[in-house]
Amino acid sequence: MEEKRLKLPVGIQDFVELRNYNALYIDKTEYICHLTQDFKYAFLSRPRRFGKSMLLSTLASYFEGRKELFKGLYLEHAEEELAQQQGREAWGQHPVFYLDFTTGNYTQPNEVFALLHFTFSKYEKRFGITIAPEHEKALGVRFEQLIQAAYEQTGKRVVVLVDEYDKPLLHNFNKEEAAQQHEANLNTLASVFAVLKSCDRYLRFGLIVGVTRFARVSIFSSVNNLVDISMMDNYAGLCGITERELETNLMPEIEALANANDLSVTATLAQLKKEYDGYRFSKKGENVYNPFSVLNVLNNKEFGHYWFTAGTGSYLASFLEGAELDIPSLDGGIEYSAQELEHYKAVREDAVPILFQAGYLTIQEYIPDEKLYRLRFPNNEVRYAFLSVLFPSVFPENRINTSRVIIQFKRAVVAGDVDGFMAQLRSLIAGCPYGKNRAATEDHYQTAVYLIFKLMGEFVLTEMHAAKGRADCVVFTDKRIYIFEFKLWSSGTPEDAIAQIKAQGYATPYLTDGREVVLIWASFDEEQRTLGAWVVERL
Repeated sequence: MEEKRLKLPVGIQDFVELRNYNALYIDKTEYICHLTQDFKYAFLSRPRRFGKSMLLSTLASYFEGRKELFKGLYLEHAEEELAQQQGREAWGQHPVFYLDFTTGNYTQPNEVFALLHFTFSKYEKRFGITIAPEHEKALGVRFEQLIQAAYEQTGKRVVVLVDEYDKPLLHNFNKEEAAQQHEANLNTLASVFAVLKSCDRYLRFGLIVGVTRFARVSIFSSVNNLVDISMMDNYAGLCGITERELETNLMPEIEALANANDLSVTATLAQLKKEYDGYRFSKKGENVYNPFSVLNVLNNKEFGHYWFTAGTGSYLASFLEGAELDIPSLDGGIEYSAQELEHYKAVREDAVPILFQAGYLTIQEYIPDEKLYRLRFPNNEVRYAFLSVLFPSVFPENRINTSRVIIQFKRAVVAGDVDGFMAQLRSLIAGCPYGKNRAATEDHYQTAVYLIFKLMGEFVLTEMHAAKGRADCVVFTDKRIYIFEFKLWSSGTPEDAIAQIKAQGYATPYLTDGREVVLIWASFDEEQRTLGAWVVERL
């Protein structure tokens, strides 16, 4: 008789619900065991839809002593052993205060206060605390009274868990008209979290999670023993799904996905890795898959862009408007120090750190000699999603269906129809804004071309090293290799450009490849603000 499979926890973010409804749980309780022993207060930054709420819910169940929920998991026996070693009762029931900021949009005055007032009122009722109306707004004082009362009434030290601490700040992020609201939310949160220091003797453990770290320093400045575990090797797999976890826990679902898409299991695993793996959060930590995307693709039996649809915050879209970005270099060409990634001010002049924290960029490698992190897009899903967001800002006068245009463009490229796809490129770039000087103009147009080809899904390299110089853009298809050189109309003739491609040896590395090599010189017409003429030579 075939073994009955546990259902996939699509849309489930609560550990109690997951365990009670017999849904699949990838055991992360060994991390929890170490985390609760290693630190008293910890902070974790991870992208949206990465399992942070599930982590906090699991911690809440652990500290509430709900042993029955941990049957068959690492903590079932580890907690008994720890209790024996430490001379305490196993599965002790601690008071848990859970501050959940995942709901609400926080764009209106007093929304943060209203949520905390509602939360504190529930706990005050539980512990029999009466608050005079004139003290209702003193949220810090109320939180301190709650923690002390919970400790005195139960004899157990208190646990504080905070979900999406930064959401009230991100909704007013980098908006001049909302600066006052942002500051008010910041001050309110800081007054509440300062209690973690004044009530230290009553507290057992605290974990604060969010997407970004840019507000951590100011909000938690008084909590001087808060440890940031976001980039620690030991906790790299705390959220997300490792390759071992994927193949150990989800192989039947992977086989079903393979059958539904007429693929082999090997090809399916490769596609999953290409689309959803690649997130790396520390120097030596292993890569992890996006859990939200993996669970959805296995549940729907269809590859798609799931995380982007559900995970893109409006704050990021507005932040990127006008941000200074060298788009081609985002795919493995950017290097940052740990200090630059961890401690910074979120400004449009340097958007890379927030792109890293939000999950749009990840660690490709760590360079120990120079103490630098090289960053890149983690996978195809994120690359396509990010570039799709940028498409309207690069081509503001083209109000078009991006997917349809890109598909048409790709067909012409694959077919070798140079005039066809160059004519489409001309149409796309028409009206594309550009800088005031020549260098800026060429850079902007090159970025536009890169963006189109990358969205098309082809292997694109820009500013390629060649024998004696650099090719502006190289595009690979199954049958052809296209080598592009883009110049302003006023900078030289087509014949000169083709001669430059040959003289500089741009094509040399590909002449023994077996594919047709196509040289394309294209001009940018400054007056018409689009592509002018192009010349093609096939080798």
